[in-house]
Amino acid sequence: MIKIHIKKQDVITNSATFASQEEADTWLASCEANESFGKPEHQIQLTPEVVAEDGTITPATFQTVESEYVVEILDITQQVAQNKINQESLQYLADTDWLCLRAQEDATKPVPDDVKAKRAAARAAIVR
Repeated sequence: MIKIHIKKQDVITNSATFASQEEADTWLASCEANESFGKPEHQIQLTPEVVAEDGTITPATFQTVESEYVVEILDITQQVAQNKINQESLQYLADTDWLCLRAQEDATKPVPDDVKAKRAAARAAIVR
């Protein structure tokens, strides 16, 4: 998964997420063509090309003007996968909390060992 941030003066002004790099590139090219974020890096002509009577050519001079925005492209594939693991782990913990509460209230009904092991694994899998 790809996330694109458009920044102006270090502030994110636009953000979009895409399933593939191809989708991200297509969207970005379209936005740049329409100058949706402002002007990209471009050149302005300072002096025109001059052709003298003797046929010598003095080339035009240009100045490069920096872009009004910065494009930041992030690969968020691992982040999305970790978020899914976090969700599933937190859901398992929530679904089995009642067993822990029951064990606290009634010592004759302990939490099964396999549930304890899975809860420990779920806690270990969560990354924040």
